[in-house]
Amino acid sequence: MTGMLLTNLKFARVVVQQASACATYGVGLPTACVVDIGSQKTSVACVDEGVSLPEVRVTLPIGFSDCLFTFFNFLKQCASEKSEVSKQLSSLEYNKWSTVRIVYDSFTIADKLLVEDLPSAKNAGNKCRTSAVLLDVPIASVEEGVPVFTLPIPAVAYVASHLLPFFPALLAPASDASSITPIYQIPSIDAPEPDDPFDDIYLAMTVKEKRRKVQGQLDQVSAKGDEGVADSKLSKIQKPTSFRSLAEAILWSIGQASNLAAAAPAASSAPQEAAVVTANYSTSGNSAPTGGRPSPQVSDEKAGAGAELWRRMLGCILLVGGGVMGLGGQLIEQRLTRELYAAAAADQRWLQAGAPSASIEVLLRPEGVANLAWEGARLMINADSISDLWFSAAEWQRYGSRVLREKAPFLW
Repeated sequence: MTGMLLTNLKFARVVVQQASACATYGVGLPTACVVDIGSQKTSVACVDEGVSLPEVRVTLPIGFSDCLFTFFNFLKQCASEKSEVSKQLSSLEYNKWSTVRIVYDSFTIADKLLVEDLPSAKNAGNKCRTSAVLLDVPIASVEEGVPVFTLPIPAVAYVASHLLPFFPALLAPASDASSITPIYQIPSIDAPEPDDPFDDIYLAMTVKEKRRKVQGQLDQVSAKGDEGVADSKLSKIQKPTSFRSLAEAILWSIGQASNLAAAAPAASSAPQEAAVVTANYSTSGNSAPTGGRPSPQVSDEKAGAGAELWRRMLGCILLVGGGVMGLGGQLIEQRLTRELYAAAAADQRWLQAGAPSASIEVLLRPEGVANLAWEGARLMINADSISDLWFSAAEWQRYGSRVLREKAPFLW
């Protein structure tokens, strides 16, 4: 991407920043948990004072495309008693773009129909009316000359299509629900850069640390002259192999960010104590922990720092991305808020460390802002702190990806 911008598109300079950090700039908040729901994946990142924490980022392989596929399956179930519509749906191959486009158009129309029906249901004073509403959704065909059929589907099927990919246990018992397999970011020291001939020496560690690695003494990192190198013990966070829902992934990320905040003051003087804090739980079966419990060795003052971050993160969970546009974003926001309240009420870890009761707030993009991350990036490039982080095409051609490590204002 960087090479295309500088070499092919002839941009003069480029500056790189995490989308999650840009999103916090867009709403004017230095600390937030940013949940970016895209087409193919959902990313959870904790941003503390404008810095995205790489150790607690997690990516879930679900997105808006899964909502479309779920809706497509609901359409086929609802058409089982209508032979013509069922035959037309059976002829659609979902791995083709033309089919996806037809399903997307039907999904969008169902969205509009439900939005139009909600005011009438509210005026009628019938709170249960929406669940029983049938939406007349048009079903087109990829072939020309084939008429467009109308298929009545329950409104609850449309709502479930938005929620099921992110909350698999919504319509099934917890024991039968499928889990979500996360993808974690590789720490920058472990991530290879094949186009950089000095990767092992320049990127991984200083010459002094390289010597210690050869001697098997890498764990004893001196604070003097090594301020720019993250303690390897802080990256040894227990990472669950699966999550039951999006809410659980968010709570894991926030909990681990709070653990790192509690461990940070002791990182230089007692690195082993920090390791106890960050790896203080274990998973069993397919269940995933909601967060990390402060270690008994950590003082109340240090635990209080983690508790404060835990409270601030839960109070600002920002939903961004194309997957939260329209009514679907509001449905995810409401369900996420409900699940987070229930989980936070049952989780007394950080409350015991001195934090007040958590106030959970899930935010969508402000009205009139088409792309929150882009709006934040526009504000960020005018900041004085980022003026030295631009790099030119000449620097890119000379140093390659190494210049990203030097000037990118975050850890990969």
